[in-house]
Amino acid sequence: MNKYIFLVLNWMIIGLFASCYDDQGNYDYDYIQSVMLKGELKDTVVTRGRVLTLKPDIVKITTRGGNDTTAVNLEQYDYLWYTYNETTGKRDTLGNRYYLDDTIYLPISDKYRVTFSVTEKESGVSWLSQFGLKVIGAYKNGFLFLTEDASGGVELEMYGDDAEGGKIRETGMLRRSGFPYRNGGPMRFRMFVGIV
Repeated sequence: MNKYIFLVLNWMIIGLFASCYDDQGNYDYDYIQSVMLKGELKDTVVTRGRVLTLKPDIVKITTRGGNDTTAVNLEQYDYLWYTYNETTGKRDTLGNRYYLDDTIYLPISDKYRVTFSVTEKESGVSWLSQFGLKVIGAYKNGFLFLTEDASGGVELEMYGDDAEGGKIRETGMLRRSGFPYRNGGPMRFRMFVGIV
């Protein structure tokens, strides 16, 4: 019995070598120059309602395994900035340019991970950079005003002091929150809020 098993194993090994003997294979792969950021993105704190500006210097590595870099042609890549809240699991898009220069209206939390994705249009290859983001509150105290425009649309405004002692005025709070009942005057708004 052992003799037959030994014979079968020998034939399998011979067949394996024979099948690989003429393997021409396609082992010539195109080298894609890796993209990286000069200087890493660092964990950041931003006050809710303030502008967050990040302008990373994007370069590509010109030689495989080397450290030589050159500037990229920014038009050859797609960009995406997005956040992931580790507590809620919610993902929000911040922008789609090679730089970030947007007002942050994310809920107050210290559990955000921001990902910056750079994708080469021709190859579809992406490179990711991540950093932590903490969003802090903007207000120390203030007054809320319900306003109405000429067409009967209502909006919420706030006047007060920020966390650093400066004066603030914020408008468009209902619109930004996605509140659906902003038309029909303040009476309809009060009725809806009263029912809730």
